[in-house]
Amino acid sequence: MRSKGRSKRRPRIRWTPLLAWLLALNVAAGVVASPAMAARRVRVIGATEPDQPRLRGLLEGLRGVPFFRVDALSLQSRLGGVPHVESVVLQRNLFGRVVVRVVYRRAVARVASQRQLGLDAFGVVFASPEPIRGVPTVFLPGPAFRPWLTACGPVEIASLAWVCERASSVRDLDLGSVVLTYQGAVSLRDRSGAWIVLGPAERLSEKLDRLEQILRERPSLFESVRELNLTSPSRPVVVERPKVVEP
Repeated sequence: MRSKGRSKRRPRIRWTPLLAWLLALNVAAGVVASPAMAARRVRVIGATEPDQPRLRGLLEGLRGVPFFRVDALSLQSRLGGVPHVESVVLQRNLFGRVVVRVVYRRAVARVASQRQLGLDAFGVVFASPEPIRGVPTVFLPGPAFRPWLTACGPVEIASLAWVCERASSVRDLDLGSVVLTYQGAVSLRDRSGAWIVLGPAERLSEKLDRLEQILRERPSLFESVRELNLTSPSRPVVVERPKVVEP
């Protein structure tokens, strides 16, 4: 005779915790999407005065928009959508406070024949809304208006940007310009008229270290020297200026 097994009880659903959780979720969603959680205070850090009207116009659309309806990535892209802006970071909280941090590109050189075209420390050529001053002039091969799209590769441009920044910090070197040739050779020109030939864009750190050492030993070198060739940094070649013979 077959024995009867015990019937299994179906598990009872505990409705009270489930309903409480759903209610809390619904309330939270309603609060977050509520106008009470909208951006009410927007603070911009790092913006220049000429750029403030542009930023203000883009940020005006944030007011009254609930927290989770703000597309931060899209807004950051639009805020940073000009060549002279390096990055934009948008920070927000549930209490209606938005902080926008703007970082601009810093020019380490100005592109020759273009007063408002700069080269930043990462090798990016960018258009500046204002004339660029106080930095050396960089001469690039190719057409004057689009030199960065022709013979110069990105590695060469990045190396050249590093040279501009590094050479500008060398004591007793009054750097006026940096020249990159079609062959990839780099030369510096002191404002005294003296040339420093670095040669191919390799071992640049070693060459500039050697230049710094030479100028430390002879701070007034370029008063009497027309050219210093550091293509081989261990064997620098000096070309003296012609001596003026008094009658």
